Amino acid sequence: MEQNYRSTQNIVNAANSLIAHNKEQIRKNVFSENSEGDKIEVSQAYSDYDEAGVVAARIVSRRAVTGDAYGDFAVLYRTNAQSRVLEEALRRRNIPYRIYGGLAFYQRKEVKDALAYFHLGLNPNDDECVRRVINVPARGIGKVTVDKLNHAAIEANTSMWQVICDCERYGVDFNAGTKAKLEKFRTLIEGFISKTEKSHDVEELSKHIITTTGLAAMYMSDRTPENISKHENLMELIAGAHTYMEDHLEAGEVDECSMSDFLTNVALATDQDKEGDDNGDCVTLMTIHASKGLEFNNVFVVGVEDELIPSRMSSNSIAGVEEERRLFYVAITRAKDFCMLSYAQQRFLNGQTVFSRCSRFMQDIDPDYLSGDVAKRKATRQLFEPSMMPTPTVSAPSMATMNKPAQKTVSAFRKYRADELRQNMQIAHPKFGHGKIIKFIQTNLGDGIVVLFDNESEPRKLLLSYANISIINE
Repeated sequence: MEQNYRSTQNIVNAANSLIAHNKEQIRKNVFSENSEGDKIEVSQAYSDYDEAGVVAARIVSRRAVTGDAYGDFAVLYRTNAQSRVLEEALRRRNIPYRIYGGLAFYQRKEVKDALAYFHLGLNPNDDECVRRVINVPARGIGKVTVDKLNHAAIEANTSMWQVICDCERYGVDFNAGTKAKLEKFRTLIEGFISKTEKSHDVEELSKHIITTTGLAAMYMSDRTPENISKHENLMELIAGAHTYMEDHLEAGEVDECSMSDFLTNVALATDQDKEGDDNGDCVTLMTIHASKGLEFNNVFVVGVEDELIPSRMSSNSIAGVEEERRLFYVAITRAKDFCMLSYAQQRFLNGQTVFSRCSRFMQDIDPDYLSGDVAKRKATRQLFEPSMMPTPTVSAPSMATMNKPAQKTVSAFRKYRADELRQNMQIAHPKFGHGKIIKFIQTNLGDGIVVLFDNESEPRKLLLSYANISIINE
């Protein structure tokens, strides 16, 4: 069957122009007799954080125009770890969402295991956390041992941690091997307690704990797709700590960068996830693989970048690339009326910021079916060069969306003094995108500005001694 009853003609034609580049396929001329429809939007963002903000803002504006329910929207991504920043962006705008066929980021087992270790660095007397990770990764401490520790703690009206620290005092008899394993666990946690007391760098603490516990190594030892996904989630948890710390430093909230503050923030996010568990009218977040056979009025495909789409592991063979192109075809054709493809210039991956470039597959789509100045950018190959952040006097289109026609001169990203800026000045931030200075403020850490960014609903405070920004001259 070659007729597509789901999508507009423009979406079908765009998808056909993409898949035509696959050599190993049974040729079909898929067509639609639906309305022509809008062209596919293409959005370029500064960062994955900005990209998530663009998507959330576009959902709000699209709903205002169409009157579609939240359930008519889906956001598709290549890997599960990509959901974290999307979840945060949707929560910031009070947009309800659900993870299709999976769990919200902070509900995933490997993430909860890491968070349990984080908690023990603050409070080792948390029995629930002790039970959760005392044998994760496996260290030979079995259920019988855990039950004895738990029973002794209940009998003495104390915590399991206190029993671990002094088994003889609480009348628990273990053989020499078990005692050695418990002592090793005790030493590990005491190390985290000491480091947490001394450090207010939540990103560095997160990296240290995830590495020292062996959680990261556990999933790297057996490179199955499931373990790769779990490892990516752990790296994304570190990215979350990095973002949290960076945001608070730029806002001048230096005293709110501790592990305790970060875990409080995670707890609030987790509570919001639980409130949305009724699966009512919600935006759907899912991997492209999970979207097969489904359809939505409005579809956002994020992370359309090389090493994500196509994935790094599939890029070394023609067959692998063609399978990835088929997957991208599936993503586009989930859309009935509206489709937006987005990519970021940089992502925080594996503990560092990496520059990315638009997916090679974008070059396969006929520009007649794409919106904005994509055709012109494709002609000069600007769209497909490795992304670099703007440099002085470089003329560049708006990074928040490629649909804005105005050309703007963007200065280099650096720290500015208050006397170099003015109210209502247009600026850019490497993570938050474009914004306008609302007012100047004074803090006990120096001068600051309040900025309303294009893709955020609330103004954001930036401390000039920390924030790297760029001035946009119309």
